[in-house]
Amino acid sequence: MKGILITLMAFLLTIPVLAQEEAEQSLSYDYNISLDFQTRYIWRGQPLGGSSPSFQPGMSFSWKGLTVGTWGAFGFNNQPIQELDFYLSYTFWKDRFTVTITDYGAPEEGNNRFDYFDYPNTHVLEGGFSYNGEEKVPVSASIYCIFYGADAKKENDKNIFSSYAEVSYNPTFKKIGVDFSVWIGCAINGTDWSTTDTLTGIVTPHAGFYGNTGFACVNTGISARKSFPIGKKLTLPLSTSLIFNPDSKKAYLVGTVGLAL
Repeated sequence: MKGILITLMAFLLTIPVLAQEEAEQSLSYDYNISLDFQTRYIWRGQPLGGSSPSFQPGMSFSWKGLTVGTWGAFGFNNQPIQELDFYLSYTFWKDRFTVTITDYGAPEEGNNRFDYFDYPNTHVLEGGFSYNGEEKVPVSASIYCIFYGADAKKENDKNIFSSYAEVSYNPTFKKIGVDFSVWIGCAINGTDWSTTDTLTGIVTPHAGFYGNTGFACVNTGISARKSFPIGKKLTLPLSTSLIFNPDSKKAYLVGTVGLAL
């Protein structure tokens, strides 16, 4: 009798565990937590954060192709403007395509008059569409357009809807476990008008969001990435990127080390 009671109790205690496992399997959710340290923050060929190293935390949750996440970039210099982003994406058709909406925000420390929730002046909202490529043909393509916020302006003070397109080739060398990427990115539009101060005569150019005054190649380069497993779930990714901005005639060599869960 005692053995039957013990068996029955063990069975009853197992039911919640099995129910939880079944619920998790039905949800099929996933999560990602990352902490990266980058020698310099270069975004689409633009040196954001000055010449300072950048600490970049992020996290995301995914469910059935739908992902919601946040990401930030915080420099070690005295520049007050940092970056805090939120994004929502949906991947579909066997992971081939992704649509994304991103809120790029700029929290500012040390300035009591700065309002993070002043969306027209401290945020940029962008929509994007990407083709993610396939294993046999690792070519991806994407296009993005800013549709609201602190975008570059036309002469009538209206946003120009700055747009950016990129194509990349992303082979993986499985024998050495290294992911490579070669890409080229272009700012599709920009503005070339300028204003002149009537007192000083100083001319202020109003270039596009990517520093361009028209269609321009602003971001091209090559990168290599390798991840080292630490335990069952934690990984240590390392990457190096050589980046050129032909429009501004700049070049950057960036190294990144991080932790990912």
